[in-house]
Amino acid sequence: MKQNKNNVAEHINLLRNNIIDIWGEARNMFVLLENFLAASDKIDIESLEKINKKIKRRLFLFDEENAKIITDTKLEDNDIRFILGGMRLVSDFERISLKIIKFSCLYNSIISISFFLFLR
Repeated sequence: MKQNKNNVAEHINLLRNNIIDIWGEARNMFVLLENFLAASDKIDIESLEKINKKIKRRLFLFDEENAKIITDTKLEDNDIRFILGGMRLVSDFERISLKIIKFSCLYNSIISISFFLFLR
């Protein structure tokens, strides 16, 4: 079923809003990490993983929406560029969130080791 131009414009706006929502989740992750580091305490990795799961879920839905619009619509070049750019952008958010979790695990292990050495 082919969609008309109004539906394409509506879908592009929805994709834009989804990108903003995914960016908001990634930003929440940065803020949480910054707060943990400012407190010089162990990082609550569970909180970060919850946000990461939200990002992954939103990314899945984002990709699903993109596949739907690409298969159902004859898109203009600018729309295709926007969709591909958005897909790259949200994939980068997912990679960044995974790196934050890896960093947090490493940070927690360093804090634990240094605390243990301090007690000796």
